[in-house]
Amino acid sequence: MPSELRLSLAPKRRFEAIDVTARIRQSSDLLRRHRRALFCSLHTTAGYLDRSLALRMNNSYDLMSQFFHAFRALFPEGAEYRHDQIDLRTELTEEQKVIEPRNGDSHLTFMGARLKNCVTHPTNTTAPVHFIDLDGTPSEAFRRERRTTIVGFDREKRI
Repeated sequence: MPSELRLSLAPKRRFEAIDVTARIRQSSDLLRRHRRALFCSLHTTAGYLDRSLALRMNNSYDLMSQFFHAFRALFPEGAEYRHDQIDLRTELTEEQKVIEPRNGDSHLTFMGARLKNCVTHPTNTTAPVHFIDLDGTPSEAFRRERRTTIVGFDREKRI
C-alpha cells in the first residue's frame, strides 16, 4: 500500500536546493517502509532534477549551484521578459497583479535546466533528493512557502 507525505518548505534564498530526504527522515519512516518514492512539486519555478543528472553531479549542492548559476547567467533576473510585464497579463486579476513576482527568469531556468515536476528515486540509498527552488524569495517582503508531495511505494504497474 503506498504512503503519502506532504511537506511545506520555506526557502530562504532565491535559489535553494533543499534536501527533502533529510526532512522526511525527521518526520516519517516513509523511506524505510518503501522501496521507491515519487517526489512531486506542482510549482512552475521549483522542482526536482532527473535522477541521472543529480547522480552525475554527485548530489552536490555546490555542483548544482554552479549548474543553475549558468542558467541564471543565460536568463538574468530583471531582464525585459514579457512574462514580467504584469500590466499586459490578462489571466491575472487586479489583486493578483499587485503581488505577482517578476520571475520570468525562473520559469526559463526551470525549462532550460530540465527540472521535473515529478521524479522517482529508490529509497535504499543515503543519497539526498533535492527540491530545487528558483524563486524562493523574490524580495525581503515576499517569502514563498512551497509544498511538495512524496509518495512511497513498492510496486508499479504501467498502464
